[in-house]
Amino acid sequence: MKRMFVCLVLLFLLPSCASMNVNREFDANQNTFISTRWPNIKIKINPDLKFIGEINSKQGLRNSDDLSGTSAKNQYFVFAKGNISLEKFFIITISQLQKGYYWKELFYDDEFNIKKQNTKINGDRYQGVIRIFGPRIFNQDVSDCLIKNGFYVENTYLTKRIGKRIKNKEIKVYMDYGLAMNEANSVINNWTAGNGFNEEQRKCLKNIEYDFLNDIEIVENNQ
Repeated sequence: MKRMFVCLVLLFLLPSCASMNVNREFDANQNTFISTRWPNIKIKINPDLKFIGEINSKQGLRNSDDLSGTSAKNQYFVFAKGNISLEKFFIITISQLQKGYYWKELFYDDEFNIKKQNTKINGDRYQGVIRIFGPRIFNQDVSDCLIKNGFYVENTYLTKRIGKRIKNKEIKVYMDYGLAMNEANSVINNWTAGNGFNEEQRKCLKNIEYDFLNDIEIVENNQ
């Protein structure tokens, strides 16, 4: 009788255990990224941004945002738009802690940061920053993915990055959205955080916020 009871309990637990599995995938029919756990999120992406690949790091990678010797396994979902030259991109990064620890802040002051801003999406708080980068914006894994899919990274990019920590701070989730800027445009020069922006720079900042909201919709995943 006791064995039968244990078997019945296990049968009820099995579906629950299955629901604990982490499933992250891109639904091409709806142009939607879906993650069932860590994070529990659904992201609808403008079809103009083509899904070009999922990348899983084979080794723990040192995280450049930390000075603690932290290493992590990273999973990337890469979306891109452009005619040979990369014009626009959106990258979802899920970073699983392997060694060391994550610091409290996700983004630290450096020469690339021009504006920090936190935001709330569906009640969740995200740290955020606007950054400006040259062609070496991407790590080797992402660069290889872009090149393999025929994209040439040659511009300076204005980027919006938001992120948060989850699962007892063992996982970091980043979303990077970037727009190419014309090298001939003087607005890409002389960005200085904290000292105010000229009219042309303020227009660029307004445009990236507008484009992000039009291209990316973050909704709760109720699955």
